[in-house]
Amino acid sequence: MKCLRCQHENPPQSRFCFECGARLAPTCSSCGAERCLAGDVATTGGAEDAESYYREALALAGELGMRPLVAHYYLGLGTLYWRTGGRQEAQEHLTTATTMYREMDMRFWLEKAEMK
Repeated sequence: MKCLRCQHENPPQSRFCFECGARLAPTCSSCGAERCLAGDVATTGGAEDAESYYREALALAGELGMRPLVAHYYLGLGTLYWRTGGRQEAQEHLTTATTMYREMDMRFWLEKAEMK
């Protein structure tokens, strides 16, 4: 697995770069690409890792101006917090996701977010 920071090639199951110590993104379960923004970040190593993967993906999508993905990651964080008992955090993230979906007129996802 190649480190996106220093380009060092690491063993496939590495979680951190052996060269610079950066956290390595897992391979996307849906397309096989490394650090795929559309990857299923919630299943990459358990709930304790899912939050950090969502936050990393959220930051990257924000930097790239990918508002639909930003909304999806807020929805994912809200769902994760809801499942792990963080009701207040869940509500904050779900509200952000629904607001963004409404602003972008993404009705399909807005309905899904409102059902949470």
